[in-house]
Amino acid sequence: MTSHDLRYLQVGLAELQSYLLSDELFWPVNASSEVGEPPYPKLTPANLLYYRARLAARPHENVAGRAEVEAGLDALITQWRSHWKAKLGREFSSRLRQWLHYVNEVHEKPQTQAPFYATEVRLRALLGLLEAALGKDLPPEASLLAAADSRLRTHFEPGPFVWEAELQAAFPQPAYWFLYGGLKEKDE
Repeated sequence: MTSHDLRYLQVGLAELQSYLLSDELFWPVNASSEVGEPPYPKLTPANLLYYRARLAARPHENVAGRAEVEAGLDALITQWRSHWKAKLGREFSSRLRQWLHYVNEVHEKPQTQAPFYATEVRLRALLGLLEAALGKDLPPEASLLAAADSRLRTHFEPGPFVWEAELQAAFPQPAYWFLYGGLKEKDE
């Protein structure tokens, strides 16, 4: 049985070269999810990194094709390194704008945003994955992320991991602190 995460990576691998050579940042994924599974997001570097991290967090899933997909992704990323880096930088900037918008909404109306936190914080996790992949090649606006984190912390309350517990291995504290809690019920 092929897992949801592996299917996304397989489709991503098949489309990756065309995607990297295109001008598109958010590439349509031509695959449908199984009944009851969430729909697949567009193909982007962050989504590939996210699904790869999810799959790595589940080593007990002995899924056929896992090693081939991993090797294929690594080979294409290496072959098209400059295109990959360019897409990483563009996506970081795009995701950062989305995240800053959400953090501003949290700052203005934290109680109305609390129910959506576990879903919306995926943006911040994607930024963390992009940041790690970019290393020293972060875009100039990356400094805004630290300011957004400081602003979020004023409304944040530490607590349990917001996603499935098995994913904690892929998103450990302290690097992904924002996944370990949520928005305060009431601001002081």
